[in-house]
Amino acid sequence: MLYLPRARSLRILPIALLGILLVASGCAGRRNAASPAPVPDIAATITPAPLQPLLIWHSFGGAEREALEQIRLDFEVANPSIDVQLEFVDETALLGKYKAAVLAGAGPDLLFGPAAWVPLLKAQGLIEPIGQSAFDVLTPNLPESVARAVFIDGVPYGVAYSTEFDTLYFNHALVQTAPYAFEDLVNQAASQGLLIPPSFMATSGLYLTTGGLLMDEAAHAQVSQAALESFLAQLKTLAASEGVTFTSDQTAFVQGKAGLLIASSADYPVLKAALGTNLGTSGFPLITPNPWQTLIAVRPVMQNLNSTAEAIKAGGLFVRHLTKAGTQRDWFEKTGQTPVNPAELADSELSTAWGQTLEWGLAAPLPDSFQTVMLPALDAAVQAVALEGKGPAATATDVVEALQRQLGVP
Repeated sequence: MLYLPRARSLRILPIALLGILLVASGCAGRRNAASPAPVPDIAATITPAPLQPLLIWHSFGGAEREALEQIRLDFEVANPSIDVQLEFVDETALLGKYKAAVLAGAGPDLLFGPAAWVPLLKAQGLIEPIGQSAFDVLTPNLPESVARAVFIDGVPYGVAYSTEFDTLYFNHALVQTAPYAFEDLVNQAASQGLLIPPSFMATSGLYLTTGGLLMDEAAHAQVSQAALESFLAQLKTLAASEGVTFTSDQTAFVQGKAGLLIASSADYPVLKAALGTNLGTSGFPLITPNPWQTLIAVRPVMQNLNSTAEAIKAGGLFVRHLTKAGTQRDWFEKTGQTPVNPAELADSELSTAWGQTLEWGLAAPLPDSFQTVMLPALDAAVQAVALEGKGPAATATDVVEALQRQLGVP
């Protein structure tokens, strides 16, 4: 081993040894100049981690499609390791294509579809339950009534991202204080006017709040003669009250001739455009002593059972982002669709009213027969009593017997 003395001893270094060192140094310099030693390309040796794909099928068009695309972009900024792939499938072909793909071992990771598909796809074993850990993360974003809307046998088989329910609107120029109790609503109607659509959805609070049942998970009718007759009797009394008009025509409210209106939450953008700052929204009044339970319809997103564990995790993150208050605000502003999480809506009055309605509401039964059989029958009963003046008892008997024939009883 060559030992070099400390710096103070270099003065007496033998000349011969110094020459050897200089020659060696010169040779090394010439060798480096002629053929420099290769420098490892560190960047070339680093392979970027592959992105986690997340395939989503939907049938959105127009504003909804644009809103979903923006949600995708915002999500990928916050989650750069996930590649969200949106694929449009026409609604008429979506269910059939999904079934075929899943049976072939493929399909999307997430599926946007009607709520009535949830029990159908669950029964056929084509969707995966939402894992408890993923669902626990979502629950702060959703009211319990909305979160449980797509439960089957106590297990969540989807997550609601959009909803629709009836809302109590009023004209600030005519109505100074929103009604607190149902009696207040009737009293205000006498002087300010109240328009109500002749539908079960609009009047469901009078049935559900007093304990009325609709349908079980097996799609059996649960409507009893006594409950339906009591509901229809209340409607008959309400229809005869001064200032109350059962109609789907909103003209009198828009023109300022009626101060109160019950209408779908989906009507908000049109009503807001017509009345501007005069449009007010309120939670439904108490049906003393209980909160008014509005029937709520939801639109869910479902999880494919063929998804990998990594895709399921990525899907959980996407759905969590989808149901965040800020995302829901943007969804509403771009599409006009009612959010499931209205906490950050620009209109604080609307945010409070819809939040209260969702908290107290009851999700509509999932089976497709509710939409195709039960709801039309209940709508017809409301119209028979409120518009045609038929008796509650006879109407209730006809409806219950018809539902028992078509849907069966437990």
